[in-house]
Amino acid sequence: MNEPAATNLDRSARFLAGIGAAFLGLGLVWAILALPQVEVGLGETVRRNLGVSGVSNPVTAVLLNFRGYDTMLEVGVLVLALIGSQALRGTGETLPEVDRDIVLDSVVRVLTPPLIIVAAYMLWIGGTEPGGAFQAGAILAAGAVILLLAGLRPPRLWHWMIERLAVIAGFLVFALAALACIPLTDHLLGYPQSSAKYWILAVEGVSALSIALILTLLFAGHPLGRGMERDQDEGDR
Repeated sequence: MNEPAATNLDRSARFLAGIGAAFLGLGLVWAILALPQVEVGLGETVRRNLGVSGVSNPVTAVLLNFRGYDTMLEVGVLVLALIGSQALRGTGETLPEVDRDIVLDSVVRVLTPPLIIVAAYMLWIGGTEPGGAFQAGAILAAGAVILLLAGLRPPRLWHWMIERLAVIAGFLVFALAALACIPLTDHLLGYPQSSAKYWILAVEGVSALSIALILTLLFAGHPLGRGMERDQDEGDR
């Protein structure tokens, strides 16, 4: 194909892409303008059933009870994202060492405890107000990232298997709760009405810690296998 023909083909492709984008934009505008003025969906149904959900926040009721399996799969997606990133990154890349600064150290040491308190508050208030496991986990991970950036890295005190179990603990507890509910209520993640609040709090608490660890490891690039390699090296010596 000569150059003029290729140029004409490229122009035609761009023209068709522009027409398609224009029609898509018009369709989205029409869809927004055509939205009914009255409330539609399952909002009223959710509000009517809040009493059996174990929480008073409709968002938490949907995410952790009525459609809890969606949230369980979201936690699973985070686990898969970490596994994929570690597989692509390999075992030789970690955060570079940074020079310690006394002012930064002091600021980080002051900020970290309030972040932990805020994360615990966001987890607890999720039953009545916006909040929950993902918000708490993100705040905890932010605190951990600040520590890493400041060069404050805790020693690796646990076996590599504990770290891996902590990563999957959120998804694992979610799955076990789903299975445990079947003989109790005949529904997957259908918590017993009398104890639904405690089921949700337990699932969210463990999930928040797993989410925090996953997000921290995604930032740090710390291979999950490094602990195993160290343990093996110590065993060889």
